[in-house]
Amino acid sequence: MSENPISISKSELSDSVKAELETLANEKRSFAQREERKSELIQMGEDRSRKNPLSQMARALVSGRNENRNFNLSGNTVTADNVQPIAESLKPSMVLAQSGVQIDDFNGYGDLVYPIETTAPVASYVAEGSGPSASDPTVTPYTAQTHTATALVKVSRQLLASGNNVDEYIERSIANQVGLQMEKAFFANANISNAPTALSQVSGVTDIINDANGRTLSDYDELVDLKKTLRNANANGKVNFYMSPNIMGGYAKLKDQNDQPLVPAPFVFDEFNEAFITSQIPNDLTKGTGTDLSTIFAFSPDAVRIAIKQNVVLRLDERYADELAVGMLCYVFHDVIVTRPSAVAMARGVEFA
Repeated sequence: MSENPISISKSELSDSVKAELETLANEKRSFAQREERKSELIQMGEDRSRKNPLSQMARALVSGRNENRNFNLSGNTVTADNVQPIAESLKPSMVLAQSGVQIDDFNGYGDLVYPIETTAPVASYVAEGSGPSASDPTVTPYTAQTHTATALVKVSRQLLASGNNVDEYIERSIANQVGLQMEKAFFANANISNAPTALSQVSGVTDIINDANGRTLSDYDELVDLKKTLRNANANGKVNFYMSPNIMGGYAKLKDQNDQPLVPAPFVFDEFNEAFITSQIPNDLTKGTGTDLSTIFAFSPDAVRIAIKQNVVLRLDERYADELAVGMLCYVFHDVIVTRPSAVAMARGVEFA
């Protein structure tokens, strides 16, 4: 014999039972809502992590797992869709990249050989049956060296756990430090140990300042002379000026006889010439009795190349564990090559009064 279920109407329940059932129903709805929201947050986190490896690193670090990541320096994606390579982040922090200097990604290749134009080829007219005279050597091979630029960014575990765009912060910090270090060595007064050859030390680069104690700038003549020197060396096309903020500030304050801003001739700045400002050009050069001097560089962007020899590597480091912090260690193997020294000129040892 089957048993019929007992049916009890709501009106037959006591007030205390009704209240208890209502509480249970509310708790069930609240639990369902929390679970739904939790699933949404987890999915958002998974989507974000898949799109940014740095988020994956931070999450792995907070969870206690060690994880290494390599970032490809080409313009391609890295580990998932919409991932921005570190090389693309290096560019905003480097005036060299902004000014048009090419970054060559040679990850995975062996020796990288660049042709260096030491003497411009000579062309001539010849009589019938005669041959041209050889202008040897005009080009010599240069094998790119391996120099390591590195940065260590210290980040607290509390910051990592917050998840508030931590990945973007870390990426900007690392890219900025590495990019500035690369340019610091390139624009240095002298060669820096273990770094590529400083531009001022490259053989064949012309220095237009022959003053024994440096020169105090009072107009735009030095910029004109720099450009004239490059044009005389048949450096055609775009010419960029590179100077420190101190020199830029000095030019900006120049006044004419009526105490109005001194306007440079159109020849100095036009659609083929731009000025780029970087704090990595030092202002502490000593020349004779002159001190606190700086250098203005001018060159065509195609006269310089940046060779990346291996992926930018970003690694977690637990050396700050006792401070509840971690280190994000980044390094890149690279070289900076001047392929045409005659297309580079400098005003070495200048200042404003």
